[in-house]
Amino acid sequence: MDYHGSIEAYYDAKSHIARYQDEKDIVIFPQESADCTRMAKLSAGRKIGVTMHDAPVEIEATKLKGQHNLSNIALAWKACEEIGRAHV
Repeated sequence: MDYHGSIEAYYDAKSHIARYQDEKDIVIFPQESADCTRMAKLSAGRKIGVTMHDAPVEIEATKLKGQHNLSNIALAWKACEEIGRAHV
């Protein structure tokens, strides 16, 4: 927040990632976040929403604390799947 000055400015800056995508791009976003869902809709590319339930592991199988980390795992997992799909 020090850099952006406000949460609104932060989300506006981050929305540029999706805003300047074209139809060949993919945006992977956490569906649990209304702000991220709104930003993803700006993309002209394929939109893939994930939830913590898409994580391939249970949190107890990791050294991470907190169920919220399952969302990060699910996002990384989906990105890896898409990278693998692109290189087949």
